[in-house]
This record gives sequence, structure tokens and C-alpha cells, in this order.
Amino acid sequence: MVKQKNGAYVGIRMPIPLEKVLTHLIKKGTYISKSEFVRAALREKINREAPELLVYHKNRKSTK
Repeated sequence: MVKQKNGAYVGIRMPIPLEKVLTHLIKKGTYISKSEFVRAALREKINREAPELLVYHKNRKSTK
């Protein structure tokens, strides 16, 4: 992971069939980019499995 001014760069590998599905969703207009899809998927997964972490993150950002 490489930290940048407005976030962090995280590179991932994915199986080609999954990448094809993702490309299809982008072409269909469901998502704007692969990055947007990955961020949405991560938020959904964290919200389902550890929602208290997202609440902490939101509160922490608002106090700065």
C-alpha cells in the first residue's frame, strides 16, 4: 500500500473471469470505474462484518 495525499493506493490481483464481470458492469453503467466498484464492495463488506469500524472512521474524520 502506498499512501498518497488524498488516500492510499492498493493494488490487487483478480481472476480473469471476475475482471470480465467487473468490466461488463462498468460498460453497463452500474459503476464508473473499477476503483469505484472495489471501494463500494469494501464498504459493504466492512459494514456487514464490522460496522463499528465505519462509524469510528466517520466520527474521526468529522473531528479534524
